[in-house]
Amino acid sequence: DQAHNAETELASFVQIANENKAKLQSRSELISFSMAVLSVIVLLLIVLWTRRGVLSPLSILITEIDYVTKTNNFKKSISYQGKDEISKVVASLNGLLISLDHSISETNSIISSIAMGDLSKRIEGNYVGDLDLLKQGVNTSANNIDKVMNELAGAMTALQVGDFSKTLNTNAQGQYGRMLTDASNAMKAFNVVVSEIVSAMHQMSEGDFNNRVTANAQGDLLAMKNNINSSMDAMARAISAISEIVAAQAAGDLTRELPAGTFKGQLHDLKNAINYSSAKVKESVIQAIDASNIVNDAATQVSMGAIDLSTRVQ
Repeated sequence: DQAHNAETELASFVQIANENKAKLQSRSELISFSMAVLSVIVLLLIVLWTRRGVLSPLSILITEIDYVTKTNNFKKSISYQGKDEISKVVASLNGLLISLDHSISETNSIISSIAMGDLSKRIEGNYVGDLDLLKQGVNTSANNIDKVMNELAGAMTALQVGDFSKTLNTNAQGQYGRMLTDASNAMKAFNVVVSEIVSAMHQMSEGDFNNRVTANAQGDLLAMKNNINSSMDAMARAISAISEIVAAQAAGDLTRELPAGTFKGQLHDLKNAINYSSAKVKESVIQAIDASNIVNDAATQVSMGAIDLSTRVQ
């Protein structure tokens, strides 16, 4: 009996255990289903929050940036009223746009001033990074142009007042340096030629026609040099020829005259005047000689008549 009762109790316990096991499995499945539904709800909430809190502001941000990119209008600021991380991104972008706008506006102002001939303005704003490099580049360019223009203006002023000894500071880079070097070389060449011309003219004023301009010259300076030297050669030849004629006349040779086709302009007129004067002097001398011969013949005849008369009286 006890064994039978034990078997009966065991069977009842197994049955109860099986019933509890089925209930536990149903509850576990319910919990798992509930967790799955809750996870889906949480995921949907996350998606909705992301869409509302991130995607929508990002869409606005992309639209604003696309407008700035297409129009290059850096005065346009991005409008956003949130207080999240995106608002910090928007604030940084707006700061960048403000810096770009100020930098480009100042750069345009400087370039416009240079185009109008005003080389005194510079970019004064405080910038960092590439904008600071842009500022330094524009200001350095303006400084270089200002320096070159000042040097060239000084050279032009010196030329205007007749100072050909002006020296230029050619310490500049690239085309600026070459421009100043060319201007300095032109000033030096002009100064050398003009100095020699002044020296030749001074010597001519002292009566020395043998000085010549020997400096290397090009273009109009070469033409001026050659004309000066040609004039000096013509003057020297004229003075030398005139001196020979006068010396010959002083020695009594009235047959010498200046050659034709040798001189031009006023020297030609001077040659004709001297030859004419020599001819007149020669003519006067010939007439004086003829008159002297006539007087001499008359005196001889008078003398002979006086001798005859004296002989008859005796």
